[in-house]
Amino acid sequence: MKMHKLLLWLVVFLIGIVFCSGLVWRLGVLFPKTALTIPRRDIVYQTYVTGSLEDRDGKMGFVNRDGSRKEVITVASRGSVVHSPLVEKGMLLFLIDGWPEVIHGGDLWGYLKGKAFSCNLSLAWRPSRVGHTDQYVGRYLWLDEGGIVLFRLDRKGCPPASDLFSPAEMKSLGVAEATGFHTEDKILLVGERSYVYDLHAQQIKPLALPPVTQCRLSPDDQQIACVIDEGGSAWIYVFWLDDLSLRLERQWSAKELPSVGIRDLSWSPDGREIVYHHCVDDQGCGVVGDPKNLYTMGIYRLNLDTGEERLVTTGGVLPYWIDWSDVPSEASTP
Repeated sequence: MKMHKLLLWLVVFLIGIVFCSGLVWRLGVLFPKTALTIPRRDIVYQTYVTGSLEDRDGKMGFVNRDGSRKEVITVASRGSVVHSPLVEKGMLLFLIDGWPEVIHGGDLWGYLKGKAFSCNLSLAWRPSRVGHTDQYVGRYLWLDEGGIVLFRLDRKGCPPASDLFSPAEMKSLGVAEATGFHTEDKILLVGERSYVYDLHAQQIKPLALPPVTQCRLSPDDQQIACVIDEGGSAWIYVFWLDDLSLRLERQWSAKELPSVGIRDLSWSPDGREIVYHHCVDDQGCGVVGDPKNLYTMGIYRLNLDTGEERLVTTGGVLPYWIDWSDVPSEASTP
């Protein structure tokens, strides 16, 4: 009997070693062993891989608004970085996708002072901070293909603070995405119909926007820049929030758009420019898989005062403009 117990404990012990070794191995190959620093550049972006979706990598790029000091770093050895990485209060937040068929969503990970941590949340698109709090809003990736969640960042995991809207509620409202206001504790909901939701009052008010794919609020919440897909073409509309009068519109035909389209954009910290991606050549982005076509995808910035568009760099998609004034000075940013 004692021998049987001893063998049982030995088996349990060996299983424990294998499990812990596997966990350590997974984290070791998923993320680099060296501590990362966040390059102090204006724009961070997802690198554009020219092969199949399975060939996407765990790299992201950093570059200044004028295209200078471009730097590409590896943040994950396995899986791929999807959608716009962003920097919030010294933290580098990004989505890691282990499923090649998913283009815009994945598990939320972060780096803080060179150390990686998982939020244990699977989100579609990048999250958005709400007001001046530590709360973030996002859409679940796997919860019946929807659901709007409000959560806080925690290195021990990011359990949802509250589920704001269920998939059924989103469907009845006609919304698909959520973005947080910068100056108030409100949320912008967009899709076939749009609304502003007040977190404190728990009141929702309709907003007379056309059907849109994605919208982002300017840093002062005075303007809304929206992406609209229409018959293979993409439009960017910029509205004033107070009366929704149109400030600017820009259109690209299907041949000027990559397979990932113009699905999102980001504002400059001063609210005078927006940044996004599309094909460099109006003949298209070339054949997927050809290495030379890495340079046919471009990140652009658009001046809202002049309407002038300028190429920032090639080889990237879904850029995010970093507001370094919000990053603590003690953050490691060379």
